[in-house]
Amino acid sequence: MPQGEWMGWINNWSHYGWVVLLPILERLFPTRPIGLVHRGIVSDVLHTFDPLIRPAFVVFGVELLQLLLPSLSNGLLRIPQSWSIWAHVPIIILISEFSFYWVHRLTHKSAFLWEFHRVHHSSTSYQSLMTSRFHPVDSLLFAAPYLFAINVFGVDVTVVFWFAVFQSFMDRYGHSNINGPRWTGYFITTPHFHAWHHSTELRAWNTNFSRDFVFFDYLFGSAFYPEDEAADEFGEPDYPAHFHLQFLKPLTELWGRYVVRKAD
Repeated sequence: MPQGEWMGWINNWSHYGWVVLLPILERLFPTRPIGLVHRGIVSDVLHTFDPLIRPAFVVFGVELLQLLLPSLSNGLLRIPQSWSIWAHVPIIILISEFSFYWVHRLTHKSAFLWEFHRVHHSSTSYQSLMTSRFHPVDSLLFAAPYLFAINVFGVDVTVVFWFAVFQSFMDRYGHSNINGPRWTGYFITTPHFHAWHHSTELRAWNTNFSRDFVFFDYLFGSAFYPEDEAADEFGEPDYPAHFHLQFLKPLTELWGRYVVRKAD
């Protein structure tokens, strides 16, 4: 089989295979009981297979960064060609974790940005299908700096591909209901670890911001991982469960807060 063909198969699996397999596994090996369907499931499916809106926002974000920071694209920061391809692996991990961690903290710190990130936190059921429940503006904030940075550093395209495959699994695994080994949560973002980030318990607020590897949470004191406990309360029951309303809700909230109230 030609390389392009099998890479296409792997890419398709990373996009669609885990979407089917993980909902089965999280019911066979559950942390908490979940039903066959949940509130907002149709919206979550639409978020998962959105072919246009979020990609368009992300592309716009990358183009905007290139326009605003042209000096970073001059090649001075590119990884030397003499370096082994294996040197690109820790670099892409650091780029991904650094950009994701600090953007993530910012979306929780800023009342303005929180309204967009709030869409992702609105699900009352912690299971893998809610992974892609992101507002397009939120997707732009997370993806654009990462994509811009790997281009600036010239990370090898093969490394980028395999890391994307890895992340597609980790994103859904970390948001799943699978009762995996707890000790792995001290190294990677597991369902047990990341569920606390989505918990509505006050003691867990503003914790566990990492994407795939949790070292920045432990380094900057934002890790919350109590032993022998599992988060079990999530989301906002009254938040809109429809795809188009989840797109509009942050805009109407911000319009009311910053335009209407100021006018009054």
